[in-house]
Amino acid sequence: MSKPVRTIQIPVSVELGNPAADCAHFGICSVAVLSPKQWAVFKPRHIRHVKAMLSAPASGGLRFEFPLESMRADTRAQFFPMEGFRVDGATVLPRALLQLLRTPPRTGTVPGLYAVSQLADALVVELALGVSGQALATAA
Repeated sequence: MSKPVRTIQIPVSVELGNPAADCAHFGICSVAVLSPKQWAVFKPRHIRHVKAMLSAPASGGLRFEFPLESMRADTRAQFFPMEGFRVDGATVLPRALLQLLRTPPRTGTVPGLYAVSQLADALVVELALGVSGQALATAA
């Protein structure tokens, strides 16, 4: 019998927006790892600033769990509408974060419109990943 694979979860702060547009518009502009202490006292600095628990599910992709208790109402309305979470441009993730997630170098998000699911205490978005320099094509 094989051991169950444990998903690595990393507490992060996220700036929402398109990195190619100086963080304007939609998507994931930047991601930074938080310490447990930083996670516990996190307060959003502006509408685009949120915290999330980041993981790389076995299905391949990137899962963000955004806690509702630390999200501003205007952030939720603007970036998490019923139509889905929009990603306008690819974001290449920091190398250290990719190593923690055991993901190939130069991996980034793929533009597209992604479903948002709601847990009791968080909004969940799973983004497709691609390797920069190869097909970071638009997600269907």
